[in-house]
Amino acid sequence: MTYEELGMIILKSKKFKFPKTLIDENLIMYSTTNITDESLDNFELTGKAIAILNGKEYKKEMSQEDFESYYNKFTINHLGINKVAFSPKQKVKTKLQTFMQKYKVDLPTILEAVDHYHRNCQNLQYSYDAQYFIEKNGGSLLLDVIAEMKNPSQLISYNKIV
Repeated sequence: MTYEELGMIILKSKKFKFPKTLIDENLIMYSTTNITDESLDNFELTGKAIAILNGKEYKKEMSQEDFESYYNKFTINHLGINKVAFSPKQKVKTKLQTFMQKYKVDLPTILEAVDHYHRNCQNLQYSYDAQYFIEKNGGSLLLDVIAEMKNPSQLISYNKIV
């Protein structure tokens, strides 16, 4: 049996709850808001799945408290404007964990970068929300802000980014 055959069995089996089982195990997540369970194009691998495929150890999920410290920085209570309306918590948490593992960045650095971004953004109404700040279309404003904090002479104009 090949992996392709195994995958087709999973997709076509009525007893195997695709994609629910893989989502529940934090192996895949929806990658689009136009959700149908019929196409694999609607999903992306999580950090856990990538670690399994690469034969590496997967680090357990971050605590809910750590995640909330990031997420709350985009709420109306913190900013005076709601930048979490289009940022589902589970998706943001998965993106944040993947980012931290991929770039080996700790949470205090990320929280400092969020504060730096909000302080230097000329109009918060047009700022990125919680999920797109981490990653959008393969790019990461969070990564850019962290780089800017390390080298302040290369100041990014946040109005031009959004």
